[in-house]
Amino acid sequence: MKKVISLFLALVLCLSVTACGSKAAPESDTGKTDAGTTDTAKGEEQDKDTSGSGDELAIDVALGYSEPHSMDPTLATGADQFEILFHMSEGLMKFAAIEDTVNGNDNQYSSEVVCGQAESYEFDEASLTYTFHLRDDIFWSDGEKVTADNFVYAWQRLVDPKTAASNGTLLNNIVKNATAISEGTMEPSELGIAAVDEKTLTVTLENSCSYFLDMCTHYGLYPLRQDVIEANGDTWTEAETFISNGAYVMTDWVHDSYIELTKNEKYYDYANLGPSKITFHLSDSETSNMAAYQSGEYNFVSGIPTDQIESLIASGDAYSNPRLNVTYLYLNCETIPDWRVRAAITLAIDKENLVTNVTQDGSTAATGLIPNGVTNSENKVWTDAVGEVMYAWLQEKYPDYDLSTYSGRCELAKVLYDEAVADGWDGSATMEYKFNTSDTNKAVAEAVQSDLSGILEAKVTLGNIDSAGYTDTISKGGFHLARLGYGITFNDAIGYYQLFGTNGNFEYSGWSDANYDKLVEQASTMQNGPERDKVLEEIEQIMYSENGFSVCPLYYASYVYCMKDLQNTFYSAISNLTYFGYATK
Repeated sequence: MKKVISLFLALVLCLSVTACGSKAAPESDTGKTDAGTTDTAKGEEQDKDTSGSGDELAIDVALGYSEPHSMDPTLATGADQFEILFHMSEGLMKFAAIEDTVNGNDNQYSSEVVCGQAESYEFDEASLTYTFHLRDDIFWSDGEKVTADNFVYAWQRLVDPKTAASNGTLLNNIVKNATAISEGTMEPSELGIAAVDEKTLTVTLENSCSYFLDMCTHYGLYPLRQDVIEANGDTWTEAETFISNGAYVMTDWVHDSYIELTKNEKYYDYANLGPSKITFHLSDSETSNMAAYQSGEYNFVSGIPTDQIESLIASGDAYSNPRLNVTYLYLNCETIPDWRVRAAITLAIDKENLVTNVTQDGSTAATGLIPNGVTNSENKVWTDAVGEVMYAWLQEKYPDYDLSTYSGRCELAKVLYDEAVADGWDGSATMEYKFNTSDTNKAVAEAVQSDLSGILEAKVTLGNIDSAGYTDTISKGGFHLARLGYGITFNDAIGYYQLFGTNGNFEYSGWSDANYDKLVEQASTMQNGPERDKVLEEIEQIMYSENGFSVCPLYYASYVYCMKDLQNTFYSAISNLTYFGYATK
């Protein structure tokens, strides 16, 4: 009888991967680690019986997102793009199914990190160097061989400041020279990655990094074809010119409608793939997506109307999966320069109400930036270890208010807001709240608007933006509040702290703090252990003290979906995505 994984922690703890070799279906084999300073891992072929799937299987999927921002792996910005790219492209490492099923759905398996385009690797601890040996049977969809140079080009392109990638600092303080390159003091060619030969790649780290192999699943580190990109410019991601090295290839992209993928005949595990075609429908209307699912047009939907979630989960027609993800608000330090106003907003939002009565999807109210499932060096859940860090400094500074209760938080919120008004904040001014279009995001925005109006008597207007242009729009500032959700592809709190501060790759609030920056850099170079845990805890304390409160965590999101007539899908909580490549009916 297959085990049911109902706790997110159990899923996260298996991700310290030191060996390649896990089959794409249950009954996985995991390689062993040699003792000493060198780890050796060997990959193996996918081994899965998809009898009965046949070339006739075509599935239709709606992920609850509209037109993607970009299908260029270097420039992609979120889960909506990653979930599609994950089917078309493959990094050195990848996710593969394991025997455990997820939260009561016997047709969906959990996953682990295994070798992808790499067949094996060694790690030399003395030099902090990984040597990856690429598979002999990896090809691009046009028949060209995938080579080590394709990875070198992609990684150098990512860190190049001229590319202006949102994830451009992903490798900072991890891969040699990445930080200096992102700051413009070294050239991309000096990044610690090199092609020894066509099938051998070395990556030299700047500091020890226990989660580096997990990072190698990230879409920003997928290999790329320099000749294709340079020949086609920004249009290389269109269906006519997109080149894949993964299981599927893009055969059609009708903008604002759908992206169609078909099996990549050049993929090394082509014989075992399931669907002949996967169509991702591009719509952020949860209502229309659900109607299409219920009428039999779609096999899978994620992003379900909030008023249907509770009943669908109760009836067994929907499932709620854990996610390593936090949904938060940017509180713009330029348009809201008084920290007391930002703190008052943070206090006045009823986060329990959001998860109980608005999202209704199994999400949990946020107590800090780091979501449930992230663990510290002692494998303790981060949120349990640090407590309600978002309110800790305020509670110490204002001990007369009970910040463990929403009523107590509202009392202090009103005091702080009134103080700011007395000192010059224009309480009659209207604040603008931006969110990317979806029924759930709209419902959350309306609830926040009601809280701020009722508690602070603040005026808030709501403005939605299509997903394709959303992050670009809010990155330019001008708003007062803006919603975003973020998840990392490895189990370490530093992945969230690196988003913010002076050099943060997703710092859209304009907040800067020299001590915060210093501690983030320090933690990025420390060995994992209790001392590093203390530094990480101090980082978040700075975020929620005087002159901070630039980010207001709302809730730790869940992944709610409906699926019918499909078996053998698998789910990655780390990356918040479902994989359909081996699905059968």
